[in-house]
Amino acid sequence: MKKFILRSLFYVSIPVLGGILNTFFLQVNQGDLVRLGKLYQNDLPRKNLELESVRKYKTLNELNLTEENVFDVLTIGDSFSGFGNGYQNILIDKGYKVVNYEHKLSSNPIQELISLMNSDFFDKIQTDFIVLESVQRHFNERCSQLDFTKSVNIDSLFKTSWTERRTEKYLASYKFFSSATLTAPLVNLAYLFVNKPPMFSDTYKFGLRDNSLFTLETSELLIYKDDINHMKSKNNQTETIRSVNSLNIISESLAKKGVKLIVIVPPDKYDLYYDKIEREDQIIEPKFYLHYNSLSKDYIDVPVYSEFVLALNQDVKNIYFYDDSHWSPVGQEIAAGMISSFLNKPTNIFAGGF
Repeated sequence: MKKFILRSLFYVSIPVLGGILNTFFLQVNQGDLVRLGKLYQNDLPRKNLELESVRKYKTLNELNLTEENVFDVLTIGDSFSGFGNGYQNILIDKGYKVVNYEHKLSSNPIQELISLMNSDFFDKIQTDFIVLESVQRHFNERCSQLDFTKSVNIDSLFKTSWTERRTEKYLASYKFFSSATLTAPLVNLAYLFVNKPPMFSDTYKFGLRDNSLFTLETSELLIYKDDINHMKSKNNQTETIRSVNSLNIISESLAKKGVKLIVIVPPDKYDLYYDKIEREDQIIEPKFYLHYNSLSKDYIDVPVYSEFVLALNQDVKNIYFYDDSHWSPVGQEIAAGMISSFLNKPTNIFAGGF
């Protein structure tokens, strides 16, 4: 009986200890790389940065279709276009009238734009420019799955319930007695010996050759595992050519409606900081932008990767968040400035391709 009691106490103590460690050290309300990595340490918490909390632009669900809706810019994209209050706020500050399309019929904003083109959407919403954004790691894969015949019922866009992205959806899995009670301590123990994501984690830890990339000096770079897992598609030149050809078709169709297409492909964090990573930690050389930038485009391409690399080499800090896979307000400011420069150019420069 005594052995049974001692054994029971031992097995009970393990999840209790894990729960206590998680209560004090698990970084729940932090960036996605810390949350998905189940990390106990965050060298640069979001609370230490100045983040704007007031959204200034309109979203599609706030519009009244019985009224005239005229905008300078309609933005459509993934989390890089819906993260915080984004580059759209900066465009508003520059004097542009902006609306953001957040419907998320699918996880593919490029397909959603095609579905809008095939409907009467642009009879109800007038805009001079569309900023189409897709994160690099999904860009080629999204373009490989396009259906140019698909349409959408416009009324359904305004009847769907709208939700903000919230970190609360992660909280349930991080309660005292949950899967994280056992997995988080194991993950943090494993990170003492490996930099690749151990089981139950989605975050790489790479050593840095330059520890001044962020506001606080750090010798580590956190990277989302999909930046690496999608490298085969990202580096495939044939896929990239197909993607650009698809966007050329979309641009041509929008031009017939009097709308100009601006495309922005935010770089993956791994690709952007690749040259700053310790040589022994580099997994594979990224080549997407080498291929993409060499291609002829019939749309307005925002070369944000090149601008970010230039900013890095000029010691600009916090272009991306330390604890997150997304660009920070610094990166958003750079992107918005580049978009604005194209909006300010005379209309006739857009004729005949780019």
